[in-house]
Amino acid sequence: WPKCIQAPIHNPYQNSSKSRIVSSVFQNLDMKTLRLVIIFTLQGILKHGLTEADKIVLSALAGSYDQGVYALAASYGGLAARVLLQPIE
Repeated sequence: WPKCIQAPIHNPYQNSSKSRIVSSVFQNLDMKTLRLVIIFTLQGILKHGLTEADKIVLSALAGSYDQGVYALAASYGGLAARVLLQPIE
């Protein structure tokens, strides 16, 4: 009554279970939507780089005193712009 169980023979040319899972995930995605998601992600990364580049460079190259002076000037500059442009809004 005991039966001999043979181990399955591994075929190196057959897709692994991991690649089958990945391919099944991509089959369920809408490629137009995926393309939009990639474009929006890259756009967000670019926007972050452009808006925060001054702070990134300043933190890498300047001392803490210079960073403080820059933060103070940027805060007051933004406040002045809001006060001056408030009537237009």
